[in-house]
Amino acid sequence: MENKWHVSWRRDFRIADQNGDGRLSLSEFRCLPTVARPEERGVIADPVGDWVEQKLKLVTEAVYRKGREGDDGLRVRDWPVAQVKEISADLGAISAKTWDRDSDGSITSAECRILLEIAYGIRKADGSTLRLPTGRMVNMDVFRQFDTNRDGTLSQAEVVDRKWMKLELFQQRDLNHNGQLNWSEFTARPEMTIDPLEDFAGMTPIWTARSTSQNWIRMRPHSHGTRTLAHG
Repeated sequence: MENKWHVSWRRDFRIADQNGDGRLSLSEFRCLPTVARPEERGVIADPVGDWVEQKLKLVTEAVYRKGREGDDGLRVRDWPVAQVKEISADLGAISAKTWDRDSDGSITSAECRILLEIAYGIRKADGSTLRLPTGRMVNMDVFRQFDTNRDGTLSQAEVVDRKWMKLELFQQRDLNHNGQLNWSEFTARPEMTIDPLEDFAGMTPIWTARSTSQNWIRMRPHSHGTRTLAHG
């Protein structure tokens, strides 16, 4: 019978072998959970990113009529609501003015991408990144927990006075020295992110590169907060 460590290594190989060719390139090798620090990984395959690309292709095909491929902008008043609703009722419910992120009266493919990334949780509503190319995700639950006044920043009173962070560390992260941590200052540290790849490797009880719904249900009581596992 195969040693359990051999089984886990085989599982990790399957996770890192993104193109499924049975070999690991240098960039794939760096994605192995135990090889490099998460913040130093290469880009890993992200199913959410793939969904965004699929939706973007459908939206741009519906929005930009044939023969207008070079015209990277559509007037807000010409936004094809019915066609977008056919792609997704939720996307169709978003007003054309919302798609027009810079409010200049036209909607570009770049603006479509940003809105889709917001809709699928890759970015916040203000465009700030939530999902990193290395596969890590910003721990927004922690930020929300301590941002008690919901102003989008963390004050010294919210984090230091509540014993979550030492004053010295707070001052080190407060790069602009305004007495608050903004989103970019908060996310600059790796420990402010979640690593789904490492969590998946540690939570898969059958030592394979897959997790069944039954296994996930058994593990669910031990999960943390509202963290979820994407499935495809």
